[in-house]
Amino acid sequence: MRASTRAALLVTLPVLALGAETSRLAAAHPEAALGGGAPWESLVQVGVAVAAVAAGVVLMLEQRLTACGLLLALTGPAILLAQLPVPDASSALLFTAGLAGGSLAPALAGSAAMACPVAPPRRLDWAVVTVSLVTAGAVLGLLPAAVFDPRAAGCFSCQHNLAEVHADLPLSVALTRWGLILTVGWGIGLAARAGWRWLRAPRIARLVYAPLILAGAAISLLAAAAALHTLRQATSEIDGTLRARRLARQVTQTVVASVPDAATLTAALAADIGDPHLALVFPREGGAVDAGGWPARPAGRPVAVVRVTRSDGPVAEVRYSATLTGVAYLLVAAVRAAGLVIEHLAAQARLLAELAELAASRQRIIEAGDAERQRLERDLHDGAQQRLIALQVALQMAGYAARPEETARYIAARQAVGAALEELRDIAHGIHPAALTDGGLQVGLRTLAETSPVPLVVDGRDLRRYSAAAEAAVYRLIADAVRIAGQAAGREAITVATGVPRDRLCIRLSTAGLDRAAADQIVAGARDRIVALNGSVTLATAGGEMTIEAAIPCAL
Repeated sequence: MRASTRAALLVTLPVLALGAETSRLAAAHPEAALGGGAPWESLVQVGVAVAAVAAGVVLMLEQRLTACGLLLALTGPAILLAQLPVPDASSALLFTAGLAGGSLAPALAGSAAMACPVAPPRRLDWAVVTVSLVTAGAVLGLLPAAVFDPRAAGCFSCQHNLAEVHADLPLSVALTRWGLILTVGWGIGLAARAGWRWLRAPRIARLVYAPLILAGAAISLLAAAAALHTLRQATSEIDGTLRARRLARQVTQTVVASVPDAATLTAALAADIGDPHLALVFPREGGAVDAGGWPARPAGRPVAVVRVTRSDGPVAEVRYSATLTGVAYLLVAAVRAAGLVIEHLAAQARLLAELAELAASRQRIIEAGDAERQRLERDLHDGAQQRLIALQVALQMAGYAARPEETARYIAARQAVGAALEELRDIAHGIHPAALTDGGLQVGLRTLAETSPVPLVVDGRDLRRYSAAAEAAVYRLIADAVRIAGQAAGREAITVATGVPRDRLCIRLSTAGLDRAAADQIVAGARDRIVALNGSVTLATAGGEMTIEAAIPCAL
């Protein structure tokens, strides 16, 4: 193997490593990658870069074309830096290299074409080469990088800019615009001079150097066309950059000036890209949620997605109409500017979702407990209670048939079974009143009033049924009040008023026979059950009368 071949292979190894890293980043962040980050596109770019480096090394070592070979070899890494999604670079060194060298590839390729020895170079040729390299390397590269602060531009996830000297974002934008203007000039100049030199070269030289010179001229001309397109189009990249940075500043100012608000952020993003249906959602285990913590509604239309991710997983998704083109860059820049607020909103949304799940879990526990109480009451009523009744009847019949001296014993046994039956009925009623299950709240309360140790006045004739959990919560609140009031000395009457304004079951319990401590005990016993149903319970004192009010959302 010749020395030049070995050298070419050795030099291409780091280029391959750089290509693997830029391809990985391009695939992970296609919205910010040159060409979209598709695998075949990355493969072509890496292949071209490796071929340029290898060809440049061979030209330097075998044909002693130092200038042409060096420029061509440098074109390879420059192609890979152009492929790099700079904001998502994996290191500060790679981030800075992408900022400073991402525009060098066309200038290097065109200059390599100009350096080919097809004809003696003139001063004009070297002037065009110098302008192209200075423009791409300095005006579009090092100088904007030296005054570019990623944080000031709203890129909170960007790596540190190692080339930064002084942050001046407007100057960076101005340098970029002037660099594009100069690119139009040198691109056309390089293409014209390289083509002219090739046409005037001897036939054999034209055949040998045609691939390099014509490719370099075409690349220079395409760079000029791209720069001109960028400068002229209203929705061009530079305009998009300015709009994105302006939006980034607005978002940042909103974050600094006020508490982050999902509606404001979503409206700003939607207005900037012209999509009123843009949605900001937050992925989590079990499905995405909106800012309020509720499950995100299906889009119902083709959508494109800009994802916000961190090392520990996805943070948020911005969903917008897939029919809109050229807006991904705007959204990516704005989302980076709003990185902190989006993370805050994501944490808030997940917390609200967890609280909603906790509330639903508490409600399910309450409903399961009530269902179990109801089952126990029915089991006692249909099982043990019926057997005791049967035993009581059997003792009565046996007493009729017994001798006179044994009748008293049967009567006593029958009375003992009756007492046990009454105690069992009280236990079953305490577990869950059958009247509440069968007849509803009004029937349950009137049945409670018949056995209440204190006068219980139920004000209301509404016989409609509500949710079982809501009826049980209200009933137990009133039953506890009756029980505690029965233990007080005065045994004053309790008045209960019920109502259903706007799908809420509301009750008002008033009595003058309870002190503050007893009323607090009633409220404490009912609060957990009522709050678990998204309800509320309050206690007020006025003129010696205690008033407890409770409200529970319910469906009629």
